[in-house]
Amino acid sequence: MNITPHDNPKGREGLEWSNFWYSQTNHTDQKKRILMIGDSTVRMIRSTFERESGYPVDMLGTSSGLHDILFLSQLDAFFLQKSYKYSDVYIQMGHHSITNDDGNDYTASDYRRYKDDLIWLVDYLKKAAPGANIVLLTSFLNVMPVRHRLQEGLAGWAYRKYIKLKGETYDESWNKVVREKNKIVKEVSEELHMPFCDIEGYMQSLKKFVHKDHIHYEDRAKPTIARAYMKYLS
Repeated sequence: MNITPHDNPKGREGLEWSNFWYSQTNHTDQKKRILMIGDSTVRMIRSTFERESGYPVDMLGTSSGLHDILFLSQLDAFFLQKSYKYSDVYIQMGHHSITNDDGNDYTASDYRRYKDDLIWLVDYLKKAAPGANIVLLTSFLNVMPVRHRLQEGLAGWAYRKYIKLKGETYDESWNKVVREKNKIVKEVSEELHMPFCDIEGYMQSLKKFVHKDHIHYEDRAKPTIARAYMKYLS
């Protein structure tokens, strides 16, 4: 399957970013090396996942869509190095790019393309990281922005209590696309017989943690998320 890149600024967010992270770069003899591909929710958990698992965790962080030339060029650049071999690759690529290439709302054809693009990415990674255990993750949903980030101490405790009593308000203008993408991630995992981790559903089921901003869980949640990911290690 081929992928057709897009390079239309209308289909991008107001700010696009990327972030490469190669950990423990002087050591190539570890039993495992993990790669995470996703956005800032992956970046948020990377170091905790490394600490909890005991293995180096590399990261390709991006805000770009799967077939945006920005992401495709980042992907190629990341794998130019051949020193680091991956035993496990985690993909969480459904939160950003909630408009189509022309900047309009998603249609049925855009969702079909997302599915095709995700299958293409899996195939790419099978070649770039031969033998790796590839795990598909659901993406986290957006909550309505809070006025301030969670604080430590009494203020943070009081705010958590307030949010748990009140409940968080989810931003469905954004999440309607993320929810559909999460369904597609599950479909692809089933069709390709791949490990699937519904981390979004799992975290909601716990009813234990609150968000510190529109998308990221409070820091106390990081070990819980990392340990959930560890269950899917090869």
